[in-house]
Amino acid sequence: MMRLKADGNRRWFLYEAPRPVLRDAGVTTGTLLFEGVKRGNWYEGTARVFSRACPGQPQIYAVAGPVRADQLQVTLTGRRNVNRQCHPSDRVTTDTLVFTYSHRC
Repeated sequence: MMRLKADGNRRWFLYEAPRPVLRDAGVTTGTLLFEGVKRGNWYEGTARVFSRACPGQPQIYAVAGPVRADQLQVTLTGRRNVNRQCHPSDRVTTDTLVFTYSHRC
């Protein structure tokens, strides 16, 4: 479960109830996953990927994507290096993050 925080056109997605595997990687309630801006029906900014191998050291990468027409879903996509034991490998992957509105907190 995530929480969306907004201030003007600035946006943040924060963990509200991280899964156990994420807690093992150092994620707690309030940990930042995405920060960026909303321009029209488009978000852009940076996301974080967390690893049990290097807790407290998230990998930060650029993401961007559309807000669905009904404003109830945001899909962000970005390319990042695949890390092994906290070090970049020679592989690159594409991550897609989908946030769907559930209810007002």
